[in-house]
Amino acid sequence: MSLRPFLNPTMNCKRIDLHCHSRASTEADEAVLQAIRCPESYSEPAEIYAQAKQRGMDFVAITDHDSIAGVRELAHRPDVLVGEEVTCYFPEDHCKIHLLVWGITADHTALQAVANDIYEIARYVAKHRIAHAVAHPLYRQNGVLSRRHIEKLLLLFKGFECLNGAHSMTHRQVFEPLLDELNVTEIRRLEAIHGIEALWPAPWDKTRTGGSDDHGLFNIGRTWTEFAEEVETIEDLLEAIRNGHCQPGGEAGSSIKLAHNFFSVGMRHFTREVAKSDRNFKSAIMRKMLGEKQTCGRVAFATGAIGWKARSLLSRVGRKLRFRRQPRGVDLLNQLLASSAMRNFDRIGPMARALKQDRSPMAEHQAMFDWVGKIDRDVAAGILDTVMSDIGAGQIGGIIDSISTLIGHQAMLLPYYFALFHQNQERDLLNKLSRRGRAIEGNTLRVGLFSDNTTETSAAGRFAQDFARFAESRGLRGIVHAVGAGSAAESKWRRNFAPLVERRMEPLGIDIVIPPVLEILEWADRQQFDAIVINTTGPMALCGWLAAKMLRAPVLAVCHDDLPARVFKNTKGDYRLSTAAGSYVQWLYRGAAKVLVATREGRDAAVKMSGLKIKGLPPATAIESAWKACAAAAGIDLNPRQGEPMEAISI
Repeated sequence: MSLRPFLNPTMNCKRIDLHCHSRASTEADEAVLQAIRCPESYSEPAEIYAQAKQRGMDFVAITDHDSIAGVRELAHRPDVLVGEEVTCYFPEDHCKIHLLVWGITADHTALQAVANDIYEIARYVAKHRIAHAVAHPLYRQNGVLSRRHIEKLLLLFKGFECLNGAHSMTHRQVFEPLLDELNVTEIRRLEAIHGIEALWPAPWDKTRTGGSDDHGLFNIGRTWTEFAEEVETIEDLLEAIRNGHCQPGGEAGSSIKLAHNFFSVGMRHFTREVAKSDRNFKSAIMRKMLGEKQTCGRVAFATGAIGWKARSLLSRVGRKLRFRRQPRGVDLLNQLLASSAMRNFDRIGPMARALKQDRSPMAEHQAMFDWVGKIDRDVAAGILDTVMSDIGAGQIGGIIDSISTLIGHQAMLLPYYFALFHQNQERDLLNKLSRRGRAIEGNTLRVGLFSDNTTETSAAGRFAQDFARFAESRGLRGIVHAVGAGSAAESKWRRNFAPLVERRMEPLGIDIVIPPVLEILEWADRQQFDAIVINTTGPMALCGWLAAKMLRAPVLAVCHDDLPARVFKNTKGDYRLSTAAGSYVQWLYRGAAKVLVATREGRDAAVKMSGLKIKGLPPATAIESAWKACAAAAGIDLNPRQGEPMEAISI
């Protein structure tokens, strides 16, 4: 990837975050936020200015959706750039595009008047030489964006946001080389195809910008655009953008950062619209986490904290003396959340330091995610302990209450799950949109294998061990994932996760091992696997399946034994459970691009199920054949070595 830097690395560059939002971004794109009338941001313009300056920005911009009301509050400052993120559309198919424009105080009304026609907007911007950049150009906002739209954008506009602090680095890695290869010949070819004349001089030379796209007052100034040291005024800045004399810098986005932006907007909505009282203790806690100034006063806050601790202590004493019943439902969830949050907070150094410095602990993104992971474990363990107690006492109603508590607990983590899937929604489309992407070859293919067992005592465990050894010996990017203390030692090719919950359920005579689903998905998001292998039918198979869905990656399942037959034997002939197990395995395997079999038992079990794409693995080269199957599923044609055919079983 070439950045074509025009700046000398030794220069003292000028910086500005060219993309962020204030409370003037009142219309939310997400349906959930629209339903509760929650805006996209609650950030105060003055707070945006302060955070940008704190993080070393020489100039400050605010680019609200279709509004300049927020930035106008700061427009009197000589280092503030008036900006806007205009929502516009291709009139022929309503493809939605966001266009960042700067220095447009007098042009705001005119731009909004033609927002439904991107061609009219482009002509207006070019005629008036408005500094601009197409925001997150590969982001499909309403599911319509295609290669054709991107080619038209290249003809219509001069500037493009190549680094967005809310989107992954993959967008930049795919899009910027496309700009690098633009030349006179390519521009003329695009003009002939689309019947559009390029609107700017030297249309092959594009302006490239960067901005945080912050909505929650967490990331302002962490992604920016750099300018030469000679840029002194706002007009200098605008002229540099028009001429392409700038380059993006700073951080790309991540799923964790996106999730925390969602949390920020939701929490600010709660403190402003739901718990409006200045004396509401929950609201005060949220404001502290957001880094906001307390409105309830130190005495009121301390009184609330002491009151909460006193109630918690009395509740525990009452339960031990049997004066109080075991909490259920929301009460149980609140108790588990509060006790775990308080107990673990000081153990997370960056968050504790941020709180002492009156900064937002939530802006310490990795530390915040680690803290949530600890709370997730504590809450899940507490709920499962309650379930086990209810099972022992035969309390069916209590079990149902505990299940509803678990659902409520997972609902609180929805911003993370949504962000993980949202961040990867264009992954399989990036190559199609730009006809580019990471060149996947045999030695760069990234494969994640998910297994419940990695010991030598089972066929699945031996397969997982052989897979890790094969990847290690060839220097390939294959990682085996497992959960529990019995897993093989961790290395570059082996990733072991601590169980979310691990309990022995004596009444049922079984061991419960629940994987940390959120932690596993976040890890898989960072690894960006090209193919997923599920080497089990247990909990880790479901984690692998979810990771594949998130990453838009193909799934390959390895069948080692006959699960329905095993369930039938272990339950002493329970037909209903064995039938349910058969339906589950059929569902799991039918979603796989291939079902791989390396043993006779696995082959016999797979053949029983109809509609599966089965591939046999020759015993002598089982792992290498499995790797080739992963490559084929990911769209790579590896030339098989002579004497090592990949045999398919016909059924």
